[in-house]
Amino acid sequence: MLTRWLAQDCDTGERGRLRLQLCKFGTDLEEPLMRAFENGPPPEQIDRAVNAAREQFAYIRRAIDAQQFSGLDPKQIEAIRSVPLAEHLKRVRENTVDGYRSGALAGLAAIGSRKGRQLLEKLARDPQSPYQDMARSALGQEVELKSER
Repeated sequence: MLTRWLAQDCDTGERGRLRLQLCKFGTDLEEPLMRAFENGPPPEQIDRAVNAAREQFAYIRRAIDAQQFSGLDPKQIEAIRSVPLAEHLKRVRENTVDGYRSGALAGLAAIGSRKGRQLLEKLARDPQSPYQDMARSALGQEVELKSER
């Protein structure tokens, strides 16, 4: 269940059901979520995302070369072609890590654990943290999440 929670990238559909399950386990999941935030996703998960992006990138390039995109104007096609594979894969890698770590923070907010709240407060106060806005948002939603239990 925790693995599915961390793999989701939005708060719709299955995520709502998972949040209820997450709250049932409460503080038992505090440490795994803290580690998930600190360590990021397992290397295999990053590799899967990067490999899927590499395949999609190649498919799109082949389709463009074969002129299979009828709805795109030349400027759009050039914009797609101008992105190097390495840059695209770097963004995918960063987004995978960011999504996983953000999911861990959302999980900590959902269960409302003491250490989780402390981490969220620390991040919310840190102007250098890329998770400052997410932490602030999570802290604002914490009251709402607790009322749903």
